Amino acid sequence: MAYVIEVNKRDVSRYAEKCEHEGQDDHECDEMCRYLDGDVRVIRDHGQSDYEYDDSDAEDHGTPVRWAIDYLGGHHFPDLYKPSIRGGKVSECEWLSANDPDPYRDQETEYSIYLRGDWTPEERAQVFEAVGS
Repeated sequence: MAYVIEVNKRDVSRYAEKCEHEGQDDHECDEMCRYLDGDVRVIRDHGQSDYEYDDSDAEDHGTPVRWAIDYLGGHHFPDLYKPSIRGGKVSECEWLSANDPDPYRDQETEYSIYLRGDWTPEERAQVFEAVGS
């Protein structure tokens, strides 16, 4: 196995495409009726990209922790939010997340970033602490 940064990206909207009451005579649509109340409508799924630590990264960055911090800090992600870190450990199922609103359309880009593979819970915690808020 290896040290892998897994990045999932998708464009979403918090509003339905159409008002569910469209065409009803007794409904004055104010557009808020389209709000999905905590749910999202996926507009485009960019899929998953995996970035694996290799010999070149070891030469340039030293440790996998330094490589992940440099990668995540240098790729213009919006503010990354981290889960609560207890006891200096983060499990493999926890992730960093970010949302980047589109200033021109009613949508945003969501990012979910996982550290997969040989990462120890302590190494994950070091990366999450360094790049997350």
